Amino acid sequence: RAGRGGPPLVRRLCDELRREGVRYCQFKSNWRLERWLAGEGDLDLLVERADAGRFACALHRLGFKQARPTEDRVVPGVCDYYGFDEEAGRFVHLHVHHQLVLGHDLTKNFRLPVERAYLDSASREGLMPVPAAEFELILFVLRMVLKYAPAESGLRRLAGGKDSPGDSLRAELKFLEARASRAGVERLLREHLPFVGVEFFGECLRSIAGACPAWRRLWLRVSLERRLCAHARRGLLADALVRAGRRARRLLTERAAGRPARKRLTAGGALVALVGGDGAGKTTAVDGLHGWLSKKFAVRRFHLGKPPRSPLTLAVIVALRLTGQTGAAVPPGEGREPRGAGGDAFPGYLRLLRWVLASRDRRRLYARARRFATNGGVALCDRFPVERLRLMDGPNIARTVVPARRNRLVRLMLEIEERNYRQIMEPDLLFVLRVDPEVAVGRKTIESEHHVRSRSRELWEQDWTGTRARVVDAGRPAPEVLAELQSVVWRNL
Repeated sequence: RAGRGGPPLVRRLCDELRREGVRYCQFKSNWRLERWLAGEGDLDLLVERADAGRFACALHRLGFKQARPTEDRVVPGVCDYYGFDEEAGRFVHLHVHHQLVLGHDLTKNFRLPVERAYLDSASREGLMPVPAAEFELILFVLRMVLKYAPAESGLRRLAGGKDSPGDSLRAELKFLEARASRAGVERLLREHLPFVGVEFFGECLRSIAGACPAWRRLWLRVSLERRLCAHARRGLLADALVRAGRRARRLLTERAAGRPARKRLTAGGALVALVGGDGAGKTTAVDGLHGWLSKKFAVRRFHLGKPPRSPLTLAVIVALRLTGQTGAAVPPGEGREPRGAGGDAFPGYLRLLRWVLASRDRRRLYARARRFATNGGVALCDRFPVERLRLMDGPNIARTVVPARRNRLVRLMLEIEERNYRQIMEPDLLFVLRVDPEVAVGRKTIESEHHVRSRSRELWEQDWTGTRARVVDAGRPAPEVLAELQSVVWRNL
């Protein structure tokens, strides 16, 4: 059994739940409890329903966040919490059950209303309470029988696997049988699950303990489903149809299309933006945050510095190049300072239109990012329009065309551009990656020194006091910068 090992966050969790007097236990897969407590897998906790409030408060104090799966994976009475252990550098995933719900992984159709008795049997033999071995054995056998699906077994055989139970299943069964007394199992079955029956349970146990014909295993599963039908979430035929539909949909969307399902934060997601001059490590930081979060949550990257261009934007860019205005093809916020800034030179109507269209493209991409975050995802924005920064990703017409040259058409274009940028509100979390301009020049050797130095100097000399921006010293090694970003992002999700 588990001792006092495991990540610091897991130890603090167990201590907090003990102080709060929450009734709970790690209700399954305890043969590998040492590994789960070490953070190598999910912790499956059964929590007394009456203690759900205190349990949630304890998790909140420890920085855990609740997340929800996709709609076809939602199970009543079951929820997911994630904590980030900064000392161990890994997530702790709690799969929390207030009801014992089991069945095929696609539907989880049956509930065993024995939660209170199950918790009454639990005892602490280390860091975390575990149920009586007899109860855990009963639950394990029923779970394995209900999970059997001939079609999936056939696919495993075609893929070179075996239809018989795997080594891990046998190892867990051996672990539980060595600790459970036969008399205790029979007593619990008669007292709490009389509709299953001692004799039928013995047949189920033997079917997963050794070689068993496929037809026999299927018959046992169907028979068990009928015995449990009074405790089903939906009728058996309806459940079979739902299972088939979900299997087909997941094959198409998750495997064939390569779009794995990820959980979304229950309290809502966040729009996280990183700004900085060239050489500040924005892209590296965004990639690091995406790799860290995307293993568990719905995360997308959005490059507001280079938004997807509409057909009209592309047409204007082509027109600029055909007219020899190659420098005008890229607005100031996308690579170079405008010609005529601070002077009387008029940049031309075509360039003004290009800036207007760039503002529209940014607004549209921002709307997509904001929508994704509102629906529980984490939107990571590489660059973002910030009012204090004039050389990157902001309005251009007002600071480029002097008032004397603003006729009715210019004023209209200026109004449209500024209206687009006004709709881009502050991100939920803004990081300013600050690096010495000379360091930035040394890092970004593929760009002109003047271009890199001017943009870095603007950000370096800016006073961010009193703003919501979080200034990060990006001159440090990338792992240190990423660790700081992870800590701040997690606390603010």
